[in-house]
Amino acid sequence: MRPAGRTTLIEPPSRGQTGCVLGETRKRRGDNRGAVLLMVGLVWIGTVVFLLTYAAASAGAYGPQTFSSGRAMVAGSVVTTDAGDVVGVRVQLQPLVSGPVLIVYTDSFGHFSFQDVPPGNYAIVISVPGYHMVNRQVEVGEGSAFGLEFMLTPLNSGKAFSNGSTTVSVRQMLIPGKARKEFNKAVSSQEHGKTDDAIEHWQKSIKIFPQYAESYMQLSKVYANRGDFARATEAAIRAIGIDGKSADPYEFLGYVYLKEKDFPKARDAFANAVKLSDSDWFSQFWLGQLLLDERDAQGAYPHLRLASQLNPQIPEIEIALYDDLLMLDRPKEALVEIDDFLARFPNSPLAAKARVQRNQLARSLDGKQH
Repeated sequence: MRPAGRTTLIEPPSRGQTGCVLGETRKRRGDNRGAVLLMVGLVWIGTVVFLLTYAAASAGAYGPQTFSSGRAMVAGSVVTTDAGDVVGVRVQLQPLVSGPVLIVYTDSFGHFSFQDVPPGNYAIVISVPGYHMVNRQVEVGEGSAFGLEFMLTPLNSGKAFSNGSTTVSVRQMLIPGKARKEFNKAVSSQEHGKTDDAIEHWQKSIKIFPQYAESYMQLSKVYANRGDFARATEAAIRAIGIDGKSADPYEFLGYVYLKEKDFPKARDAFANAVKLSDSDWFSQFWLGQLLLDERDAQGAYPHLRLASQLNPQIPEIEIALYDDLLMLDRPKEALVEIDDFLARFPNSPLAAKARVQRNQLARSLDGKQH
């Protein structure tokens, strides 16, 4: 079983702006920005990826369910990236405010379920020796049934999937199992470089379930990577029509426009994504970067700063912040930013250029003081 959430987005083209001190660096880093974009779903984006499927919510997955008045079921499954054993995994449901901690164990398929759960905010905690711990917040609504999938990654893999809060929509709970299987086959095909097969499986999933926004989003990414921007845009817009209250389809649309080099439209798409969710570093970064390239340093700064806070592991964000602070005529803060960058990313491809610029800036500030 594979997750049906974000998958990796490759790097959109660089605009090659040269107005900032490190503008030349941005111009020539080109393909190096690939590290910036998610495994996204976009679905995508990235580096750290929130993977979410709804297999447990399919008809018959847990049998017919009845709830006490005002109560809900929280159900899902646990999978691993290394095909490890998922039998008997301990799953905790912890109220964020007050109340008892509920504990269940997965069955032979990795499935679990909590019955008669009062509405409220909870943390699902999964801890397995040898794997990164999962701690994800969920909002339980009255009468809701959740189909959540939690991906465990080995500690020695060097990468853990991020966790976020989510409320599963009625549309997502209605996704048939056959459609999800086609989606998962598409993800597997794409991971093995079989893009044509992936497209076919995503198209099949949509034929089974026409409201499968996640499949449209993935198709938009694949078409954009192939340069078929008309079909990519159409797929992203279809996803927005289905799930327009979510930030994800706007992120994918922004990605399509980046690949097409239609930067004003990309900026607008990421702005819409940020309006719907301010907790995604991917949209925050690209909105800030595009505004910076338009010389709107004041507008770019809060988005770049928030992107850095949301994901401090992306060196390109720190470089963009440095450029932005220089454009805002805040050189002392820029020096602090670039020193922090060099301390945390000494082996980055951007480090050599950054050291030169750092020394020039430091000398300039020393000259002003004397």
